[in-house]
Amino acid sequence: MAHENHESRYPTDRLLIAKLVLIGTVVCIGVSAIFNYLLSFGAFTPIQKTTITAFAVPVIIGVPVFTLLSLKIDEIRRLRRKLTHSASHDRTTEFYYPDVFSSLVDRRIRAPMGPTRPRGALLVVDAGQLRSTAKQYGFEWANEALRQIATTIRTSVRKEDFVGRLGETEFGIFLHHASEEEARDVGQRIRDEIAKVFLAPQGKAIELAVQVGGISFEDATTVTELLRVADKQLESAKRQSGGLEIKRLIIDS
Repeated sequence: MAHENHESRYPTDRLLIAKLVLIGTVVCIGVSAIFNYLLSFGAFTPIQKTTITAFAVPVIIGVPVFTLLSLKIDEIRRLRRKLTHSASHDRTTEFYYPDVFSSLVDRRIRAPMGPTRPRGALLVVDAGQLRSTAKQYGFEWANEALRQIATTIRTSVRKEDFVGRLGETEFGIFLHHASEEEARDVGQRIRDEIAKVFLAPQGKAIELAVQVGGISFEDATTVTELLRVADKQLESAKRQSGGLEIKRLIIDS
């Protein structure tokens, strides 16, 4: 049944295209005929009439038609970009979906990074506090807090880095060619900046806080391994008062 509905759309589309082509052809012929008719009242030689018609008619018809086509093509491109963005980004945070993020990380760590070995860092940020915020103040306030945290993370990383939403309150950050020390600085900066965010649901100010776990690497590895070790570091960070745990991944030879 679904197959029949899918196929039944095509005759209508073809009929519409045929009508538009026919109408366009008739309009072009009509404009040309009217233009030649008007020229017959002037003192023009046949060569002049032909020359004027050859240039004027295409301009009169072509300019508006191709302007409209260009606008439609530009609109289609914008819609395609919007659809591509929607298919790969979370709506609330505008961060990559988990599978897209993992794919980008995998592509980045496999790509050559100059004369040195592959190098970078992966951070996992947890904002588990938002669960209690949702219970106490509602999901709208929790989502607002989530957006504020996302904005803070976005402004705390570089343009060449990228961020994904890994779970309900968890984010992944890939830091291109970052060292352990640089990853630690980014993690601490994110924690410090999020602590400064002002949020007052129902007139009551609340403090936002996140825990950060991370792993830096300087050799070939996999996305799965990076996420596994980063998650372990995150669990360690949750148990520590500092809320931040970064380590260097050592590959066994």
